[in-house]
Amino acid sequence: MRRKMANRTRNFVIFSGLLICYLLVWTAIIYSMADGYKTYVSLKQRGEALVKEESALKERMDEIKKKTEMRRADSPFFVEMVAREKLKMAKKGEVIIKVVKDDKATN
Repeated sequence: MRRKMANRTRNFVIFSGLLICYLLVWTAIIYSMADGYKTYVSLKQRGEALVKEESALKERMDEIKKKTEMRRADSPFFVEMVAREKLKMAKKGEVIIKVVKDDKATN
């Protein structure tokens, strides 16, 4: 009779230990999932905030570009620069030298 009680007690202790280990493992899994979900939500919110900030910065950059172009258009230096670079114009007495690459000569 004592042996049966000892076997039952031993089996109960083993079963209880396994049950406790099983519950601890599941608790750790659930806790890590909850922590991961919190991280996911915070990263998602940060991503949305960064997208909004990016669009605001793009709008601001476009406004600055427009203002810069308007300021440049009024200055005589800008008008001369456009005439020289884009329109290939020169003042009286100046010579424009244009360098052309000749692919046949290099081969």
